[in-house]
Amino acid sequence: MSRRPRLTGGQYSLGRALLGACLAGWSICRIGQVLARPDATALFVAALVLVGACALLVAAGWHDRAAAAIALAAGTVLCSWDPALGSPALLAFGWLLLAHLFVPSAPYGSIAARGRPDPGGGWHLPLPIWIGTWVVLVAGAAAQIGAALQTDGRGMAAASGWGAGLMLLLFAIDPGWIGGRGGAAPETLFYDGDCGLCHRAVRFLLAEDPAGRRFRFAPLQGAHFRATLTAAQRQDLPDSLVLLTEGGRVLTRSRAVRHGLLRLGGYWSVLGWIGSLLPPAIGDAAYNLVARTRHRLFSRPPDACPVTPPHLRERFNLD
Repeated sequence: MSRRPRLTGGQYSLGRALLGACLAGWSICRIGQVLARPDATALFVAALVLVGACALLVAAGWHDRAAAAIALAAGTVLCSWDPALGSPALLAFGWLLLAHLFVPSAPYGSIAARGRPDPGGGWHLPLPIWIGTWVVLVAGAAAQIGAALQTDGRGMAAASGWGAGLMLLLFAIDPGWIGGRGGAAPETLFYDGDCGLCHRAVRFLLAEDPAGRRFRFAPLQGAHFRATLTAAQRQDLPDSLVLLTEGGRVLTRSRAVRHGLLRLGGYWSVLGWIGSLLPPAIGDAAYNLVARTRHRLFSRPPDACPVTPPHLRERFNLD
């Protein structure tokens, strides 16, 4: 257990967004329940609203540490007012909010990390936080099993408890256990150097492949693209993203996106596998819809290479 878990900033942000959304949903459900009670107080409802609002800030990664601290404090006060709220589900939320206060700030995918030259920023999940999550997961599972044996596992409390266990499991699993597709040689992603959305796709791969083992990059307007693919291969290719695999296949549109996610490994492979369940025609239609509007939605970059520090520029073929 001496090695840090291989949870990237983007995967953590994915879990953080889900955590915030679930906590906001819990708050809304509790508000509905409280308002239906004759002894409902405005102060209790206001505390629940505060928890929900802070949960949305946590989900967005904007002032998320302060929001997590406020939500944790408000949740503690709520449990002191109504001990019935102190369920395994709330224990899981409480631990994850507390842990969020001690993880490195601004993981990739948070608003705080937007525009950073190094998109990954060297973010990592501290080993003690990971170990603590496993401890809380095991303790919560034991408590939930005990509650299920007493109540026959029925009702919203049981459902929320198991849901909270799945949330803890999301942060407890080492994404490195889910290997990426393909061999050890990096594949090449050709991208439109004039497209802001394409630059964001490159920054995503730079952040989520921090060691640079999976992908290298080159603009479609560069000599490397013309030297690598024949004129026949370049014919009818889209002016957005083109992925050249290790085996020499040329993938475009939704196939390139799915392959890239599957190659990254971790939770991105899970999303890639889910995306592969969609018929290619539907995936390509969605891709084309985004591609047609990308120049209007994302500003044109000043350079063919995204703004990156020197050690990341080495992963680009810009000749």
